[in-house]
Amino acid sequence: MASASAPLFEEASCDACGGAARDQLYAFPFDSETAAIVRCKDCGLTFSSPRPKPEALGGFYGSGYYSFRKPSLPNAEAQSSFKERLRRTIMARHFGYAHLGEPVALPRFATAFLARFLVMPHFRSDAKLLDVGCGSGERMLELQSFGWTVQGLEFSEEAANAGREAGLSIDIGDLEQASYGPETFSMIAFYHSLEHVYSPSSTLAAAHKLLKSGGELLVAVPNFGSGERKLFGKNWGWLQMPTHLYHFDKPALERLVAAAGFVDVHTQYSFHGYSVDTGIFGVFRRVAEPLLKIFALGSAMLGDGKALTLTARKP
Repeated sequence: MASASAPLFEEASCDACGGAARDQLYAFPFDSETAAIVRCKDCGLTFSSPRPKPEALGGFYGSGYYSFRKPSLPNAEAQSSFKERLRRTIMARHFGYAHLGEPVALPRFATAFLARFLVMPHFRSDAKLLDVGCGSGERMLELQSFGWTVQGLEFSEEAANAGREAGLSIDIGDLEQASYGPETFSMIAFYHSLEHVYSPSSTLAAAHKLLKSGGELLVAVPNFGSGERKLFGKNWGWLQMPTHLYHFDKPALERLVAAAGFVDVHTQYSFHGYSVDTGIFGVFRRVAEPLLKIFALGSAMLGDGKALTLTARKP
């Protein structure tokens, strides 16, 4: 993919403190070039360097990337499943979606416990939500069905067009250059998109500007500090090199969000997401898959989930 005359990768400095000193953790060869994951020696932020140049990044996603598919709502069977009915009960009780009803009868302490693992914005009637890095808008379509007014922003024109075919409003570009006016949104969400931007600090500052006073920020990212990542190292499935440019742990993510001016910063852990290609276990694959799920759930319950879900508020 790369050529000696036109390098596709570039070095990067720390987005949080500007430091140039770093320790290399993992290296990943891509033809004649190499991407790497490094940790800043000054502040601890983990990021990719070398990384793809902005003009080259899109070529690493591939036409089969999930965000390019036209979105759709779950079918009737999926919506009537116990898992979905339980999720809606949790949403109604703990996230402000009372209009969805409570289709599952469980003690409130049980749903309060499970609410820690649900990635969902707190509902506000007559409020507008911006989904940054929305892909083709799968999440937008669902949030719209729950009563939100939604707007999407996506870097990929192909993904945005797939969402537009489903009737969604999706703009193309990055948040720093977007033409939205100050204090336009009540909620801004980054569903596994903040790790894809070239400057999380600038992106979060832009989000702060676009939020109304009292507006909420929601960020979901892979947890680089998780036990799973430490166990599987460079084989951990959620590193997704070279398209992931940042690799957040809880302290680094919270520092970036607070530095952008947000308050009431709160982080939970999730057990959902990529783990590792179970093919590496060979004939033990069938045994490994359920064990990995149990490990992921237990880790999240103990405060070490494979993903981070952060909420914060603009004063």
